[in-house]
Amino acid sequence: MMMESVMNFTFKMLMKEGIAMHQCISVYPCSITEQTITQLNQYLQLAQQYGIHEVFTSIHLPEYSMEDQLSFLELTAKAAHHLKMELTADIGGPFIRKALEDKETLDRLKNVHLDYLRLDYGYSQDQLRNLYHHLHLKGFVINASMVNETQLQQHMNFFKSLDENIFIRACHNFYVREESGLDKEFALAQTKLFKKYNVPVYFCVPSYIHPRGPLHLGLPTLEHHRFQEIDYILMDVMTTYQAQGILYSDEWMSENLFKIIHQTIEKRAIQIPVVLNKNLTEIEKRIILKKHIFRYDSNTSFLRSRSSREMAEFAYKINPNNCVIRKAGSITIDNEHYLRYSGELQVVLKDAKEDHRVNVVAKLKRQSDLMKFSFFREGFTYEFIEAD
Repeated sequence: MMMESVMNFTFKMLMKEGIAMHQCISVYPCSITEQTITQLNQYLQLAQQYGIHEVFTSIHLPEYSMEDQLSFLELTAKAAHHLKMELTADIGGPFIRKALEDKETLDRLKNVHLDYLRLDYGYSQDQLRNLYHHLHLKGFVINASMVNETQLQQHMNFFKSLDENIFIRACHNFYVREESGLDKEFALAQTKLFKKYNVPVYFCVPSYIHPRGPLHLGLPTLEHHRFQEIDYILMDVMTTYQAQGILYSDEWMSENLFKIIHQTIEKRAIQIPVVLNKNLTEIEKRIILKKHIFRYDSNTSFLRSRSSREMAEFAYKINPNNCVIRKAGSITIDNEHYLRYSGELQVVLKDAKEDHRVNVVAKLKRQSDLMKFSFFREGFTYEFIEAD
């Protein structure tokens, strides 16, 4: 009992800690119309309502002219700063040269009041020095996917020579082409590198509401996140990769997606649709359809719900029913033959044989949701909801 109390206290502390997380939405240059202006303003307002206070855009896309990109940047800046949101622009060599060689372009860029420039390629230190002082930037964003330690040291020394109090961030690439995203080992190594220099790292998280063209395959940093649901991706980058920032790299996300993002970032209940067996008792339904915290000492085969034990009466009498093979993704409740454990709920992570003491009461609607339970020790709560 003493060991379980200690573990429960530790788990509650994990639940309270939360994560200080920078979040940034993306918008990209497009033809400017009255509809564009309205859509952009509404989208930024929606993001702000859900706790997102940064906007990312680009000013070096080859498919648009510099004039069109600069006009879109001015429009975005007006909308973002009206809402007191920070603005970061991705910039490359051709635009840097154009800005520094043309006073009108430089003045327009200065009037945008950019907060950060994300550096891509084709620039010199002299150019960056000029831009930093002309544009009164807060700082720069380094490409976290392309920098080794020697290069990072050089970057840091240069940036500190500009201003000892300059803000430096790092943001990974997103990968449009399938099979080109980062692997786990490399991404973890980069996290360790930037942590050594106290530089916060952003990961790109895709969305499939309006995946960006031309391939429409999402814009993830990590290849194994491609085509995954956004709550799983967020749980992974927050815990496995210790991300301090998230760039939602595909644009025009829905309000429902913002709600899921907010719930996940805040470590509120992750909703899991389940298919209930037809002949369940009302007691079994009440045990299933609630929020569950899983015991910190659960093993890799079964997750034991702490909530079902704490909320149910001691030795709740559950009649034996549907005591069949327990396939991965099944939800079970111990029946009266398990004596004091009657009423305890488990999630089955690996196939297991039938047990006359255990009722199979439901199954996950989507087998892919099983991956989300791998973060049960990281302070997440899970809520089972009946599938439509």
